[in-house]
Parts: sequence; C-alpha cells; structure tokens
Amino acid sequence: MHFFRHALVLVVGLTSSSGGVSRVFSIGIPNSEVIRLAFDAVVQSVMKFVLGNGEGFILLLSCDETSRGAYKLASNISSLAARFVFDRLEEQSFAAFSRLQNDVPAMEGTFVLATKTSSMIAMLFSFVGPAYSRLFVKIMYGPEWESAGVPFLLSMSLFYLQFISVNGIAEGYFNAVATSKAVRGYSMFTFIVMILYMGFGTVFAVYYGPAAIILANALNMIFRAVYCARFIARLNSKKTGQTRTAFVLLKEATPTLGFFFTMAALSSLTLGSERLMKDELHPMHVGLHLLAGFCSCIVALAAIFRFERNYVEQARKVFRREKPAKED
Repeated sequence: MHFFRHALVLVVGLTSSSGGVSRVFSIGIPNSEVIRLAFDAVVQSVMKFVLGNGEGFILLLSCDETSRGAYKLASNISSLAARFVFDRLEEQSFAAFSRLQNDVPAMEGTFVLATKTSSMIAMLFSFVGPAYSRLFVKIMYGPEWESAGVPFLLSMSLFYLQFISVNGIAEGYFNAVATSKAVRGYSMFTFIVMILYMGFGTVFAVYYGPAAIILANALNMIFRAVYCARFIARLNSKKTGQTRTAFVLLKEATPTLGFFFTMAALSSLTLGSERLMKDELHPMHVGLHLLAGFCSCIVALAAIFRFERNYVEQARKVFRREKPAKED
C-alpha cells in the first residue's frame, strides 16, 4: 500500500509541470523536490518490501514445506521479543537522538547507554533462552514440531536477537542525523547487502536448511550496523574535531568481558539443568528447570551491577535528569 501511495505522488510530481494537475495537487514545494522525495520513498518502499519478503522467497526456492513451517514458527516466536522489547527501545532511542542533535557528547552517551541496554537484554535471550526452547515448543506446539527442528531454529533466532538489538539502535541514531544524501547512500548500501543476503541465503539454505537464512540475516544486521556506526563516527569527528572510529564507538557500547563470561556460565548452567531433566513434562522437573532460569535472571542482574558500574552510573544520571522533567 505504501508503495502505490508513493508511486502516485511520483506520478503527480512528474505531471504537475503541465499546469492543470499542479493546480489541483499543489502542495507548496518545487516539482523537482516532489520528484526527488517521491522517488526516494518509492525506492525505500520497494527495498522494504523485498527485505520483508526475502525470507519467503528463499524458503520457497530452497526448503521443503516442513522446513518452511519450522522456520516460520521459530521466527514468529522470537519476533515477539523483538516487537515488544527491542522495538520500544529503538523508538525511545530515536526520540532521544532527535532531541539531542546539537549535543554530540550527549548523543554518543545515549547511544552507548541504549546499545548496551539492548545488548544485555538480548544476551539474556541468547544465552539463557536456548535451554528452554525445546521445552517451550513441546508444551505449546507438541512433539511433532519438536521433531521438525523448531527448537534448534528457535535457539538460533534468539541468538539472532543480539544483532537486531545493536542494528536497531545504530539505525535510530543514523536516521536522526542523516541528510537526504546520506539516506540515499545507505539505501544503495542496503540494496547491495540485500542482494548478497538473498544469494547467500538461497544457496546455503539448499545444503544447510533454514539455519542458513538466520545466519544470512545476522550477517545482514552486522553489515548495516557497522555502516551506521561508521557514518556516526565520521559525522561526530567532523563536528567535534576529534578522531572517532566505528570500532571505538561500538567497543564502548559492548558489554564487558565479565558480564559476557557470566552469561556464558549461566548458559552452561541452564543447559545442564535441561539435560538433567528426566521427564520434561513432570511438574517438579519443569519447575526446577524454570527455577534455574529465574535464578539465572537474578544473577545476570547482579552481574550488571558488578561488571557494568559505569553503565549503571550513567543510567542513574539519565534517570535523575528525566525524572524532574516528567514531574514538571
């Protein structure tokens, strides 16, 4: 629908020079500007359509019905976390970036804080979630979907959330500060990455199944996040006169090794708890396994205060700064 709407605007802009149409559809800006903006909108709409449906094309070309169903089910389950957690973080981050455009240090601090928050939440899904994917699928959807490989694909999809979280914040920063020229450059870059993604996914999905599509999606997110981080670093270097690189910016936004090793230990703990379950559907065994997951969440929270002290201090400063504004 958006594609046809943008195409209509483009046609109106092209025909407005004749005089008659321009008097009816006059919108108060030059025709060349209408054409340029509408063309950009059409291109972006086409790219969003292909990106949104690219997985369907790859699945149709390279996977059987069972694999397609398993992939769709795993993707839909993991997308709930992306929709209700990470989308909200991205929206709030974009609003903050738009409000702080003239304050580069504040924008970078917000980027680091938002990216680290999103990454640590994603790491909880990525490291602890796989231990519960098989139990969840078996209880909610039955053993037939378990045997179809949904738990493995769900575990990979949960790991993929890590890349979605970082890319979402980086793109939010980019969209808040990018000029129309920069947006067109990014659109061209994503178009190239999209072609590589579909080619890689189609070829490797034939041999490795839907898991190859998840891997291709992860690489897609990495390329896009690095592009945005590189643009942000170069733009901020011009504004401040201080040299900044994408590597330094992303490194500051990455959780510490202490937190990473804690999450790796919790992953081993929950996977061990899963293997020790003698009867997956026995209430006591399920309860103990869920208790291990709950304790893992508590330990992860404690690890934030132990290993991410700078992050906690920055979060407190932001909270103190925002609280009076809300009260006013």
